[in-house]
Amino acid sequence: MAEFGPPELSELLQANGVPTHRAEENANRLDAMMKDSILRLYRSAVHVWSEWEPALADITSPSLVFWGTADQFEPVERADFVAKSVRATRLVKLDSGHWTPLQQPRELADALTRHWEDVRA
Repeated sequence: MAEFGPPELSELLQANGVPTHRAEENANRLDAMMKDSILRLYRSAVHVWSEWEPALADITSPSLVFWGTADQFEPVERADFVAKSVRATRLVKLDSGHWTPLQQPRELADALTRHWEDVRA
């Protein structure tokens, strides 16, 4: 991680379908604090789903689960499991990879807006 800088992150994001301008913009935000946060998250996530699943049932707020249909790290089928576990009021599968907010920002924003409008109604 110490040698992982903005150029490497930008290349990784672009290789996984993130548009160049979004990849470069986000990669340039990779600083020591971000690296530390990423490392802490990855090191704590040894058995992610088995560790997180029990607490998912505690979620009581209306929830939206979004997932990229071509996620390189978690298959899209996981979206159904997560949505069921949290009793999601909305599940949105978008044409993207793992970085849905960077790859489909308008579509995700629209889905969030619809979700929040439904919650307020």
